[in-house]
Amino acid sequence: LILLQNMQNEQQYPNLRTANTLIRGTLITGQVKIAIDIFNKMRTEWKNKGYPIYGDDSTYDYILGVLSQNFDLSRLLKVYATIKRKDANPQYSLHISRTAALLGKNKIVKTYMGKFDEACKNYQSNFIDYTATTGGRRGRKLGEIGDARYNSRQRFVNHQIEDMKIQMKAISNYINVNKTNKIKLDH
Repeated sequence: LILLQNMQNEQQYPNLRTANTLIRGTLITGQVKIAIDIFNKMRTEWKNKGYPIYGDDSTYDYILGVLSQNFDLSRLLKVYATIKRKDANPQYSLHISRTAALLGKNKIVKTYMGKFDEACKNYQSNFIDYTATTGGRRGRKLGEIGDARYNSRQRFVNHQIEDMKIQMKAISNYINVNKTNKIKLDH
């Protein structure tokens, strides 16, 4: 993050890819405070300096992942509320459901399981539409890719959905077995 500070000292601000890389790094290392600082700077400080960075699917997936790792359900819900396209990625609801389940907040789990199911129904078409209009996450615009790339991406998305459904089923099983248990946190 020294590089980030040096950039700001020279009135240079990161683009979306750099900001996402930094947030993803905090997800890997579990540095929640730094992730939140970067995310907040994207939306406020850098925006006010004329370098607005609007988060994309990756940004929200990473920040929700960091908050989930930290069992910060309150912030998870606040960040989720700011997402314009909540159905763009079922992973969002999965992060919240996982955290809520471990904290014994079964009503929240059930709410976000419903949102997850709805997002799964829309995910594939939203993913394709999103990348078609923006070149978005891991893709070029559809007109720029060949059939092999398109088919590969569709298979990847289908696999991703199935993997998320397996995780959500595990969460469902967990809350059914552990109806009264919850993790006790020190913070």
